[in-house]
Amino acid sequence: MSGGSSSSFRTPQKRQQGREWSFSSRRWTSIMINRPDRPSLKILLYGHDTYGLGHIRRNTAVGARLVKDFESSCALLLTGSPLAHCFFLPGKFDYVKIPSVTKDISGEYKSRHLRLTLKEITSLREAIIRQTAANFRPDVFIVDHSPAGMTDEIRRTLFMVKRTLPDTKIILGLRDIIDEGPKIRRIWAKQQIYTLLEKVYDLVIVYGCQSICDVVSEYGIASSARTKVKYAGYISREDPIRPKDEVRKELGMKTSRLVLVAIGGGEDGLPVIQNYLKGLAHFKGHFLYDTLIVTGPFMSREDRSRLVPLLDPDWPVKVIDFTSDFLSYINAADLVVSMGGYNTVCEILSLRKPSIIIPRVFPRLEQLLRAERMERLGLIKMIHPESLTPEVLRREVLSSMEGFEVPSGTIEMDGLAKVSRLVQELLCSSRIQTLHKVGQGW
Repeated sequence: MSGGSSSSFRTPQKRQQGREWSFSSRRWTSIMINRPDRPSLKILLYGHDTYGLGHIRRNTAVGARLVKDFESSCALLLTGSPLAHCFFLPGKFDYVKIPSVTKDISGEYKSRHLRLTLKEITSLREAIIRQTAANFRPDVFIVDHSPAGMTDEIRRTLFMVKRTLPDTKIILGLRDIIDEGPKIRRIWAKQQIYTLLEKVYDLVIVYGCQSICDVVSEYGIASSARTKVKYAGYISREDPIRPKDEVRKELGMKTSRLVLVAIGGGEDGLPVIQNYLKGLAHFKGHFLYDTLIVTGPFMSREDRSRLVPLLDPDWPVKVIDFTSDFLSYINAADLVVSMGGYNTVCEILSLRKPSIIIPRVFPRLEQLLRAERMERLGLIKMIHPESLTPEVLRREVLSSMEGFEVPSGTIEMDGLAKVSRLVQELLCSSRIQTLHKVGQGW
């Protein structure tokens, strides 16, 4: 919170209550939530984090912004990411690690490390989640992406919170696009997600713009729950960004331009890097740009070994598997070649960097739909994976380096600020209603 967030609260006389109720939501929230005598506002965030880094990157960005804006607050993240320890968390923000799950080549969930069946590891995760919520007793519970959690693992926790902590506000955060509309409607109907939206969730925040995807109409949200859906715009992490020259000096660049190649978590991005490296061979030692490749921490040893024959030690190419300073490298780049995950695309657009997106098309079409819609707005260039060849990618890189400018103002990119305001307004509305009920008894 800014400015007057340290204001003290003086209980007004009975006749003054009407004037106090008429405060704006921001002023009211500043007084009621950040007042010195109020106990800490406790925020619980959940992300199943089964594949890639998307959920934890989004949740840590949202949580960090909320503990910054709400002075008397703390946040706790429930995450299954094996890389949770690699993300910087500000003061008042901690995490509980639940056992990790991943997906096999067919898209089915399985235990990542433990020798447990899916049923066994889900039961273990569910118990940790439920006990954490019961002991932490959050004022706000934010669920990322999956309304009932992985294989229904948070459904009972949601109903427990609703029953035992009736003042707790339960929020669902959805990325801009989940998948094809008909597919999501079938899944949500089968999993009884529409019931959760109507009876459990107090607010649904879409981390995107209605012009890109109208979540209500595409996913068939009933009229009784539509008023809960709010669009925040796109969100990007607010990590410190190092100066461009500092990053380039660190990389020891041999040319004046830099291409960043990134494939998210790395579990399925091998073809992007292979085609890119094969395209570099065309230069025959006369390179026009340096390259930094981020393979992702989850790329298998087998896939890494397939890259070795394609790399020449004399090339101006550096390869790393992961960095917690990703925004600094995007900022230092002239062009980004990437898959089409939500967080990477947001970070590219927030820094207005030209990009070539090669979206994932299996097991869902989320990335393809996002890339197609953003390409129509002139925000990115896209190559469909079926059209990807070394020559196609090399030509597109050269073309994009010369004259591709990202337009500004096309989509809203201040999502974190809007998320914070929406949470404030929800809490404010609840407290005004509570005070009004108390006032009626005076």
